[in-house]
Amino acid sequence: MYFASHAHNKPAILRSIRAGCRSIEHGMDFDAACAELAAEHGAFLVPTLTVMDRIIRYGKDAGVAAHIVDNVRRRTERHVQHVLHAHRVGVAIAAGTDAGSILTPHGSAGREVANLGRIGFAPLEAIRAATETSARLLKIGATLGTLAEGKLADLIVVRGNVEADLSLLEGPANVRNVMLAGRMGITSP
Repeated sequence: MYFASHAHNKPAILRSIRAGCRSIEHGMDFDAACAELAAEHGAFLVPTLTVMDRIIRYGKDAGVAAHIVDNVRRRTERHVQHVLHAHRVGVAIAAGTDAGSILTPHGSAGREVANLGRIGFAPLEAIRAATETSARLLKIGATLGTLAEGKLADLIVVRGNVEADLSLLEGPANVRNVMLAGRMGITSP
């Protein structure tokens, strides 16, 4: 059995990894020591950049107290550096949004991919975080996460070149088609 830990602070992150946690969700204080331990234990980091970004952008208008928005802004600047360091030292980064939390609706996965690109991930690295790495985290990589013979062939087709512009993944307007288990689904002109 494996588990995820929604942990922000360093002591909770370190305890979770030592206890066998498979993934750290958020990880705001996922510093070099956390990254080293995660790499050693094979733990994943799911940085949930979207939830923080949405609080910073829309929190004030949604009634979030100014001091909370400021706190999230300050911590996010440091968090981005921690995520990039963890990525550089080989910690597996999976995409996740904490969907359903304040200001982050379900259907925000593409926004998380774009946010990974905005902080410095190469486009294909950001896409892999949402596909291959997330499937590996969930231990379903044998059937999902990549396009290969024998796998389910779930994919989306979007207008434009996502390698040049990851923001094309941020909302449904650019989705031209959805394929589930190799069968075409929704189409748009």
